[in-house]
Amino acid sequence: MILLKDRQTDEICLLAGVNISFEAIEGGDMENVAAVSMLRDACAVFQLTPSGWQTSGRALFNMNPAEAAERLRDSYAPYAEAKP
Repeated sequence: MILLKDRQTDEICLLAGVNISFEAIEGGDMENVAAVSMLRDACAVFQLTPSGWQTSGRALFNMNPAEAAERLRDSYAPYAEAKP
């Protein structure tokens, strides 16, 4: 997991590695596609709000948190807590 800070809003974000799978809808276009049920690596994006960590359901596929942080470096800075 990696904590980031939005460069414009100062919002704190968390990137967490996840595995996502899907199921085909019976009778749907993807029903006979073998790749539908394959696990996919992704990075889930959470925002820290006054009521706790929340997500809009955003996932960055085919990357881990470190790769996502590198890709988002123009918009998000590494978050480092101030030390006493």
